[in-house]
Amino acid sequence: MRLSVVLLFLVSALRAQNFETRGLGSVLENIFINQSLQHVENARKLEAAGQYREALPEYTQVINDANQALTSNRGPSQDPVIYYILGLAHTDSARMLTYLNVSNLLRDVYLQHLTDADRYFRTADEMYRQRHTAMWAIPGALATVHILQGDLAATQVDMQRMQAMNPAYKPARAAAEQVATAPSAVVSALAAIRARIGAVTPAQWALVGVFVKQLAAALCPPQVQKGVTIGIGVTAAGYELYSQWQKQAGAAK
Repeated sequence: MRLSVVLLFLVSALRAQNFETRGLGSVLENIFINQSLQHVENARKLEAAGQYREALPEYTQVINDANQALTSNRGPSQDPVIYYILGLAHTDSARMLTYLNVSNLLRDVYLQHLTDADRYFRTADEMYRQRHTAMWAIPGALATVHILQGDLAATQVDMQRMQAMNPAYKPARAAAEQVATAPSAVVSALAAIRARIGAVTPAQWALVGVFVKQLAAALCPPQVQKGVTIGIGVTAAGYELYSQWQKQAGAAK
């Protein structure tokens, strides 16, 4: 049975995007997606207020709900977007830890979130490839993961791949240039993360956090609504990129 589903993608507010899924498992997945977006909206509000410790449980709840959604449907009809959202939630969980100044005590948790994010993004990528569809939003998501891992070279490769997959998307070019011209202080902070997370200073974590937000804003330029500039965060950028990808994929059919 074919079902038409409305996904709400967050870019400072929730937007509607239509796409199709199949089967009972998809019904449960769609319930999860709508629930997860509510948690993301809550988290973004807490982030805007500087309440990063309170925002973290909202992102980890998305992870828990996503795992339940995957467990409910293990067949070939699984929707790759669940893995994509899992990757975003793990990325944001790691990002919240940077605001809390990742110490040696949190090092393993931080790195595991990023390892999981990388794995889920690549799983989604492979599932889309098997369906003969190239999702160009994934390299942009992987770029954020690699920055948080301190790997600037891998980030540059991600951006090059994103541009190759969708040359018409001009913001990707601007984001790639931003990565290529990263300030020396940011490069040093990223090197420190790769070397030993516990030794990274609060000021260096702050630099990386700002750089990640700038990259997200470059990939999905902030919008002006009623004269007010609406900032774009990592999760919001990820959802918006997915929304744009869906529109392009639909137009190509």
